[in-house]
Amino acid sequence: MDRTIEEVERRTVPHVRHAVQFYDGEGFLVETVAEYVAEGLGRGTPALVIATQAHRDEIVSSLAARGLDVGKLMATGALTMRDCFRTLDLFMVDGELDAERFHAEVGDLVRTVRGGSSTIRLFGEMVDVLWREGNEPAVLGLEALWNELMANEHAELLCAYEMAEFAEAAHTDAFARICRHHHHVLPTESYSRISDVDRLLEISSLQQRAKSLETELQQRALLEHRLREALEQRERLLEEERTARGDAERARILAQEANRARNTFLAVMSHELRTPLNAIGGYADLLVMDVFGSLTDEQREALERLQQSQRHLLGLIDQVLGYADAGSSVARYEISEVQLGDILESVEHTMAPQLAARGIRYDRSAADMSLVVRADPTRTRQILVHLLTNALKFTDAGGFVELRTGTRGNRALIQVRDTGIGIPQEDLTMIFEPFLQGDSALTRTRGGIGLGLALSRDFARAMHGELSAASVEGEGSTFTLALPMG
Repeated sequence: MDRTIEEVERRTVPHVRHAVQFYDGEGFLVETVAEYVAEGLGRGTPALVIATQAHRDEIVSSLAARGLDVGKLMATGALTMRDCFRTLDLFMVDGELDAERFHAEVGDLVRTVRGGSSTIRLFGEMVDVLWREGNEPAVLGLEALWNELMANEHAELLCAYEMAEFAEAAHTDAFARICRHHHHVLPTESYSRISDVDRLLEISSLQQRAKSLETELQQRALLEHRLREALEQRERLLEEERTARGDAERARILAQEANRARNTFLAVMSHELRTPLNAIGGYADLLVMDVFGSLTDEQREALERLQQSQRHLLGLIDQVLGYADAGSSVARYEISEVQLGDILESVEHTMAPQLAARGIRYDRSAADMSLVVRADPTRTRQILVHLLTNALKFTDAGGFVELRTGTRGNRALIQVRDTGIGIPQEDLTMIFEPFLQGDSALTRTRGGIGLGLALSRDFARAMHGELSAASVEGEGSTFTLALPMG
């Protein structure tokens, strides 16, 4: 031992049946137990110590330092020492208490040590060993069994626990239950050694810390409750998001299926309409060639009107077929570097008869014929033909149509500008929608079914380009085709 008995404050464990001593240091525990045993021996009370080997050795040394002849005391049976682990093995079965074995083994031991004396003092640290092993049920059960034994035997029992083993907040309930099993609870040496004034201060400080801890636990419980609510809310939101994504995916699939069905229907119907119209055109051509005999002027004029109507219907059907083809999954684009001049000259040759027939001035002097774009030449030609056709359709005789080019960043701009009737601002947002037109009454008089611009924009976007429009009602319109430069 590093300290002598004079260095340790002397105190006597109160004469109660079952007391518990909490301690911080091993030295204090040894001196407390030695004082407890020595005081009893001095009054002729036999003692039984059930402890670890290390503690037994230190208790013997402390008793000897007090002038006691430990060997003689043990030889006469006044002092008996037992190993706590071996004693536990007498009544513990697979980590559980056997009450009958405890009363049989430990009860007999207590009665034997007491002999003819009126009482006996016991010290046991088996409960401390069980607590360190984490066997809380066995600790509480053994404390209860000791109380049963104390009720039947004239004995005083002192148990001991190291306070550091109760350092966690989760130990609070078990600590209180252990204390309730004892008739008297003795605090650690840090409390028992201080003066009365300091002791009151310590009590007040402990009360404040306890209140602070209680408040902290309440706040923590509140935070945990809010956290659980937040996690539940997050899970609900995630579930709603998963549901929404599933609904969106199903809607997308349905839209794709509807789009395919629509395109299939348009393609089939357009082909079905083209067959009889081609037959009408063929027979009309035969009639014009006088294959079936000469025609009068009136018949020839009627036949010319028939051919015009037939060509007009074929043009409308071609637009429907083009739209269905553009929206289908099998549409193909032959993208390559193309000189813009070749496309513009081809378009002019196609549109020349209409320009001449309508009496509309046409100018492309502001077009750079050397520009190179990355595009499908056939689709680009179709877009420009439709834009020029629209410009002629909505521009009266004597008007002006211009085709010019420019650049913006890495894109070539091809613009078709006219001095026609223009488009109302409120209609600019809908002119690129299929089967929708700005002024339906006007477009019915000038022809068209509202597919040309929708089809043209789809072609432009498929070539990584864009088609846009600007217009002032009564002054004209400008359509801009933007394509990647080569």
